[in-house]
Amino acid sequence: MSLIEHAESLPASAQVLFDLTQDYTRRTEWDPFPESYDFHDGATHAEVGVHVTVHARNGFRMRVKYVSFDRPRIAAIKMVTGPWFIRSFAGAWHFSPQPDESTRVTFKYNIVAGPGIAGKLLQPLIDRSFSRHTKQRLSALKSYVERHVAGK
Repeated sequence: MSLIEHAESLPASAQVLFDLTQDYTRRTEWDPFPESYDFHDGATHAEVGVHVTVHARNGFRMRVKYVSFDRPRIAAIKMVTGPWFIRSFAGAWHFSPQPDESTRVTFKYNIVAGPGIAGKLLQPLIDRSFSRHTKQRLSALKSYVERHVAGK
């Protein structure tokens, strides 16, 4: 199992950032990873127990379930189904207000590659890929917030 963790301080409140990151009608405006999302079982927004299928720009899909949704502190998911090369995946976004009125946003992902020797060989590649995507997502979020949210 690997833990991927990256953090960035952003110039907005935890409430604003939490809402922006969990608003799937706006998510593709700033997030470079997903192409689209599908909610399941009549759900229209994120909350504990809701299932969402993430369609990534790289062609892979993952169905996740929200296991925590505590506005404005944390949103966490775990994989229900996903690509063959990932045995398990869980992720959390933490939002920590800072004294200077910014918010420290931390993305944490726990990933276990698929079974057997293939999994052992793929784990370092998966780790690098998720680490790169996590950094890109935080950078894109920061850029979006600086252009569209900060100072408003």
